[in-house]
Amino acid sequence: MKKFLMIIIITFMFMGCRSSSDLFDYGNPEIVKSFPEDGSGGIPNKAVLWIEFSEEMDKASVERNFSFTSTSGSVAYYKSWSGNRFIITPV
Repeated sequence: MKKFLMIIIITFMFMGCRSSSDLFDYGNPEIVKSFPEDGSGGIPNKAVLWIEFSEEMDKASVERNFSFTSTSGSVAYYKSWSGNRFIITPV
């Protein structure tokens, strides 16, 4: 009986090391919607842009690895989030 109890305790300890979202993660996050859509042209210079992901993202990582450029070079912008949507607002 002691051995059986130890196995159960050890099993629960290992299960506690993972978050519940890890147990059901079936793949990488995807971009499900965006504005403008891929390949769009003629977007106004001050248009608010956004990218919506299929699941919650590491927001700091997305912000750190995002850059915004135009044909005239780098663009200053504000960034914000609404749920899984990353919003880019040119300054």
